[in-house]
Amino acid sequence: MKPLVFILTLALAFAPRHARAENSATGEDDGFVLRLLAGYLNNDPQLQELAVRARMAETGRERAGLENGFDIELSSGMMRLYYRSAAANASGGWIFSAEPKAILKFPMFNNTSVSVSSPVTFEANETGRNASPEDVKISLSTDIVSSAGKQRKAVLLKAERALLEARRAISRRGLAAEREFYDTLRQLYESAIQALTFEEEAYTKEIEFAMAQRQGYSASSVYYRTLQLEAADAHRAASEQRRAIERNTASFARDCGIPIDALPEAVPKMDAENAPEFGREEDRSRFAEIESAIWNSYIGALSRSASGHLTLSAQGGVTAGNSYLGKETSADVGLTLGWKGVSLSVESQIPVSGPEKRPALSLSLAYNMNRQRLAPLDDAEKSLQAESEAIAFKTANRSWENAVDSMRTEREDLIWEVKRHHEQYELYRELSEETDEWFGRGAVTESERRKARANVERARLRILAADIRIRILFIDWSLKFTGD
Repeated sequence: MKPLVFILTLALAFAPRHARAENSATGEDDGFVLRLLAGYLNNDPQLQELAVRARMAETGRERAGLENGFDIELSSGMMRLYYRSAAANASGGWIFSAEPKAILKFPMFNNTSVSVSSPVTFEANETGRNASPEDVKISLSTDIVSSAGKQRKAVLLKAERALLEARRAISRRGLAAEREFYDTLRQLYESAIQALTFEEEAYTKEIEFAMAQRQGYSASSVYYRTLQLEAADAHRAASEQRRAIERNTASFARDCGIPIDALPEAVPKMDAENAPEFGREEDRSRFAEIESAIWNSYIGALSRSASGHLTLSAQGGVTAGNSYLGKETSADVGLTLGWKGVSLSVESQIPVSGPEKRPALSLSLAYNMNRQRLAPLDDAEKSLQAESEAIAFKTANRSWENAVDSMRTEREDLIWEVKRHHEQYELYRELSEETDEWFGRGAVTESERRKARANVERARLRILAADIRIRILFIDWSLKFTGD
């Protein structure tokens, strides 16, 4: 095998030479990274799906508003057309009857509704035509004690909440996709660091094998064959790492929709030392778990109060041609009371025209055994739900404290790590410059010069990877909040 001379192609392809490393933080590279990020987000299918879900949630909110708002209901009722034969006391002919009805609903005003109904019969026979409206009724119904208003409020609030959470999901997915983007970029930098090590190892093994050849070792000797195999293994490992980087970079470029010839020389930096401290008290209420616990407690209390046992509603109206009072006009009043499976309805129809002055009374009593038996269980469930919500709130506050401690520790560690990488980079850069000078004088070997340069590139790439980890840390912190 002829000696092969390996240069650090991966360092050249995926990172700039050490001579310009100190000037790597350029706005041009920052802009390129941001363009890659924009393309990555635009191509993210989950964001597109969540946008559709947000529009669905908006439709759901509009539906809830319509279903629980002012409404008009018109009905013709049952219409009949039939022929009646002549009898001793009635002439024959065609008869048409209908029961038209109109209802206006105002759920926002104590579940109030206004209804107008007018059953009518139209008869045509040999004596002429006549219409006989009967029981024409105008009535008003409203709740005095009822949970309908709270139920309506809970439904509307849940619809608003669903839309809010759908929009938050878009924001959170945007942050998560940004995290994925930077994490992939970090992995590419770390792969480049590993590739430098593999290339350096391959070069070292090749030098050792070349020296064995020059020293005249037999090709059949164990020492010669061992060095030969080690060199081949090192070349294969370096080649496999290079191909892996090429594949991963091509895949990353497809996700971004932008060609990538070389990894960026710089990434947008975050000033972790001067950024707002994690765990500010004014941020606590926006912590996602706490905000969710507060919301669940509020809507839970509202829903429980909307399912009370006592209901009381009142009805009033006027009936013209009341069939119960000899077709006189009457004023109608009524009350309906409900309590744990027992319901009582009372209605009085008072004549206001004609000679008849005696009212007509209606009474209805109903009993549901299971509803009464379930009432104490409902109360117990409400109590347990309230207790569960209180526990969830305490747990959310504990999660806040744990998250703050964890993120503060990780932030301090990363700040220290970045400083250490910068110090190492400066040391390696100075050493590399001295090595180049000594190499020109013939005092050091090519292998030592290559190793010094590789150390500079590794240190620079570690700085970039650490800068990305800091950005990911702040993204992780943002993901813990509502995003409003």
